[in-house]
Amino acid sequence: MGYAILIRHGESTANVRNLITDDLEGYPLTERGVRQAQRTASEFQGIRLDGVFTSPVQRCRETTRIISEVTGVNAAIDVRIRETEMGKLSNTLIDDLPAGTRESIGLESWNSHISRMRSAVEDVSGNVILVSHAFPIRAVIASYLNLDEVESQGIDIDFATISVIDTVQQKVISVGSRKLSNRVRRVLMER
Repeated sequence: MGYAILIRHGESTANVRNLITDDLEGYPLTERGVRQAQRTASEFQGIRLDGVFTSPVQRCRETTRIISEVTGVNAAIDVRIRETEMGKLSNTLIDDLPAGTRESIGLESWNSHISRMRSAVEDVSGNVILVSHAFPIRAVIASYLNLDEVESQGIDIDFATISVIDTVQQKVISVGSRKLSNRVRRVLMER
């Protein structure tokens, strides 16, 4: 059995400033982001984890450090779950992004997100946390739900929320939850 537990990082200073950025350093969690990560980490007390992986980006590493402190599971970096590659648009205000498709303005493609995120998810054996970013998480969830980029726009992956994919059955069992439901908690504890 395998469950990929996808967690978005807590709020960062880049989020507060409305910036898109794929910089590895420079945008730590805010105090609110730390509290969000602590709340999410507490959801995993009593659940056996077989691994914790993080995007190399600072806001994810900080979120992961909090999760590791609570769970006692050391984390490793997995570049497949990194932030969207933004090219020259990194550190641009969201309101200043040019119109056009992702590819036409120089952002990483939808299919690239799906390919690398599915690769990471499909490597999961046991209960494994993957701390990543909103768009990559949305893309991989949408791929399991057979939704394209436009159809998936209603999938909202907020700060420090939890989404779970059953990697054996290849189905999504939770999306963007602040807390583990009793059913999902039971499934994770049974493994």
